[in-house]
Amino acid sequence: MARFANGKIPANIDLSGLAGWRPRRPRNVLTAAFRFDLPAIISDLRAGDIRTDYPESPTFLVFRQQGTTLDVTAVNAFGRDLLDLCDGDLDPANIATRLRPRHGAGIDDDAFRSSCQEALRQLAALGLVSAAPPHPPSEGR
Repeated sequence: MARFANGKIPANIDLSGLAGWRPRRPRNVLTAAFRFDLPAIISDLRAGDIRTDYPESPTFLVFRQQGTTLDVTAVNAFGRDLLDLCDGDLDPANIATRLRPRHGAGIDDDAFRSSCQEALRQLAALGLVSAAPPHPPSEGR
């Protein structure tokens, strides 16, 4: 009959390789802040709805140039701040520590770190961050 160990120290295995990963925003990825909701304005213009006045609504866009194609992705303030910290020098734990005062109020430390890691995975999948060695995180195995 097998029994589980009754240890008091939890096992934490980094299966996704996040400990050694240093996310870096590639040179072809730029972020910009706008005072107005540009995606809504563009949508209105495409629909033929031409307005002269829009309320201020800060919008953060990420531009990625791939050859002759320009991909544009809207992110929130958290995403913009996260991308700004992806310089290849900081690991995900340090990025979460720096973002916590502004974006982690009222959230448990571990939950906030997990949110940052998930956001980094999503940004990597979109090609908005790349890895400074060894490799980008993968989904849990």
